[in-house]
Amino acid sequence: MSIGNSERRLNGTKKISILMIIGSLVDGGKERQLLLLLKTLKKHKQIHTSLMVMNSGGERENEAAKLADELVVLPDRRNLDIIMPLKRIIQLIKQKDIDMLNTWGSGIWDLIGLLAGRICHIPVINNGIRSAPIHLNFDNRLTWFSARFSDSVVANSAAGLKAFQLNNNPDSKVIYNGLDTSRFQDIQLVNTGQNLCMVANFREAKDHKSLILAMPQILKRFPNTSLYLVGHDYGTLSFSKVLVNELSINDKVNFITECSAPEPIIGKCQIGILTTNEAVHGEGISNAILEYMALSKPVIASINGGNSEIIIENKTGFLVEPGSSKQISEKVIYLFENPGEANKMGEQGKVFVNEQFSLARMENEYIDMYQKFI
Repeated sequence: MSIGNSERRLNGTKKISILMIIGSLVDGGKERQLLLLLKTLKKHKQIHTSLMVMNSGGERENEAAKLADELVVLPDRRNLDIIMPLKRIIQLIKQKDIDMLNTWGSGIWDLIGLLAGRICHIPVINNGIRSAPIHLNFDNRLTWFSARFSDSVVANSAAGLKAFQLNNNPDSKVIYNGLDTSRFQDIQLVNTGQNLCMVANFREAKDHKSLILAMPQILKRFPNTSLYLVGHDYGTLSFSKVLVNELSINDKVNFITECSAPEPIIGKCQIGILTTNEAVHGEGISNAILEYMALSKPVIASINGGNSEIIIENKTGFLVEPGSSKQISEKVIYLFENPGEANKMGEQGKVFVNEQFSLARMENEYIDMYQKFI
């Protein structure tokens, strides 16, 4: 379905006013998807978007201010006060004549959004299922509870709905992440060499350790290999640097911690990697993997969450057991030894992403859902 079709469907429709709620605007996956959705909705004059951010200081607030019709960022709170945010949401709903409320995760904010929607008698869409955790932590359980009583539940992967035990809920649906491929038009692609990249913030959920531990074995076979680790630090950067130093591979590992546009780095690498810690995290649909594939790179990723919904084994990349440095090194070496097959995988991945994860497809599915509640 084309974007033009969505515009025609909206002709004659009364103006839809949507309030989005998110915990913060750090440079993470769900935050990027929210901003991308706001960008697609902005061109529809019948849709008015308000965005309320519960914690100030995120890297992407300036971008959000340009995309949302109205941005409200709450001041930092020094305690667990939830009454003030609830009051502000209700106030905004009444002031802007909001038609529906769309929460975007962060546990407590899903719950507060649900309460505000019920108090104001408007539909609530829970968009908080953006991962597929093995075990639900406290925040996950708040999202799960809120989702059960919301009018609609949106996950970005089938694995996410299953992890939250909502896959049989008739009000649940999967809307895959959309990818703005226009970002990649001027990116130079390098298909020869031995460069690896992993785009993932340094946090416990991401398994930089196993990838770093795979490097010595890779370097034995391909001594010119370079690894680029791209992401902001949320607690595990120092450990990763210490490990690299202990393995004496400092000259082979590049840490890039202040980067919100990793596309040029991905373009010059030959393999994209995403390893995750199964004990604490399951991927939903990874934006990083979609970006690797859109830039024609074969992918190596952990068998985790929704990764198998993106990666077609032996066709667009490989899935490895979480925590297995041995499997990571074996797959990297195989791809380096077979560059023709690696390039073929990359091209097949690009076709798959363009077909299944298009921006137009995501836009139309959200608009269809919003219209259902008018």
